[in-house]
Amino acid sequence: MLKFGATKIGKPQKGFQNLHKALNLPKHKNYLFGIRKVEVEYSSLGAGNSGARKFAKLETVPLSYWNPDVTFETKKMYQIPNPRMKITKEDGTVVEKDFKKQENSYDILQYLLSNSDSSLRGKE
Repeated sequence: MLKFGATKIGKPQKGFQNLHKALNLPKHKNYLFGIRKVEVEYSSLGAGNSGARKFAKLETVPLSYWNPDVTFETKKMYQIPNPRMKITKEDGTVVEKDFKKQENSYDILQYLLSNSDSSLRGKE
């Protein structure tokens, strides 16, 4: 196995677990109900922002695919202490949260899904 910096070049993984990456397909069907806009601010530097960086890179593309009526904005700042998310709901309320350093992209996705209004499911 060759190493170039932090990138490892080796044998590809067997099976179909990375097929969506090879075919460039969306990962999950996560629907957001009652949300108009999602803004994510994160820093390009620092280890505490890696969860928000991964969320912005890996999760916003499938979310925007399955939710075409929701606007996603990612703002890459130079240096902020904690990444933050601002959710604007359909009724105009705004929910903001600063994420701690130990929260990863899955935690940020679960927070976004928990703010989705599941009582609006099926009403379009």
